[in-house]
Amino acid sequence: MSDNSGKNKRPAFQFYCGDFLSDYHVVCMSMSQRGIYITLLAHSWLEEGLPTTEKKLSMLCGNPDTWEEDWPVVKECFMLDEDRYKNKRLERERERQNILSEKRREYGRKGGLTKSKSKAKAKQKLSTSIEVEAEVGSKKLKLSELEEEFENIFWIMWRNTKRTENKKRAMDSFIKARKSGYELDNIMTGLGGAIKNWAKTGKETQYIPHASTWLNGICWEDEIPSIGAVDKIESKREYIYKCDNCKSELKVNGELKGSEFTCDCGGLLMDKWTWEYEQNRKNPKPQPEPENISDEQKEFVQTLEILTEKMSA
Repeated sequence: MSDNSGKNKRPAFQFYCGDFLSDYHVVCMSMSQRGIYITLLAHSWLEEGLPTTEKKLSMLCGNPDTWEEDWPVVKECFMLDEDRYKNKRLERERERQNILSEKRREYGRKGGLTKSKSKAKAKQKLSTSIEVEAEVGSKKLKLSELEEEFENIFWIMWRNTKRTENKKRAMDSFIKARKSGYELDNIMTGLGGAIKNWAKTGKETQYIPHASTWLNGICWEDEIPSIGAVDKIESKREYIYKCDNCKSELKVNGELKGSEFTCDCGGLLMDKWTWEYEQNRKNPKPQPEPENISDEQKEFVQTLEILTEKMSA
């Protein structure tokens, strides 16, 4: 279908250099004839053909002086189609581009339809998620309200743990717990106790569970020892000290400090492990004499014992 209105005309066509230079007609042309040929190809592409009047064709090429002898040679590359000259290869290229253009328009229509459907589904999903109601105990809460509880209450407190990975998973676990009927006050009370306990015991962040793990395990119902109970347990630890002079033993519930390390006899109090070590060092147990040992081996053992004693001192 011809389009001479000037709109939607294709500005270019594919020029195959190898085909052009190897074509029999082109090989036989002079350089001026090749210039006329290419010029007429360009006009034929834009106007979907050429006029059949030689005078108009000559004017399109700038009225070259050698037109009379050049046109018969160039004319062999065009065919007469109704009332216009056309190049067969050029028209095949035009048809190919028309087919490709139609395919692109078709894909564009399909893509636009798919995109509009996707937007409609996303909008519907968003609207639905806001309006969905969840049974939370005896109450009905919208999903958006549960998300607000998570963001503005739970997550604000949970951030004190510094374990803030996987927030989306934590929100899903929180909403699941609320839908299961667990009260927000109970969850927050348990979380507050857990955070205080972790801080008191110096628990490192990497050993604190993720929020989703804590929620899925219903850990707000776990029993947490009070701070007073922890202190009481720690205070019951027993320490044993021995005097290096009178060998008496002293048992206390805490570590000794400063002047407390002096025994009533004036000797030094040591913890039991240090005392036993010093005793073994000062009074080593005699080693049994090995059988069948040479004089050289005995001399080596004695030298080693002397060196060991000096190093210990």
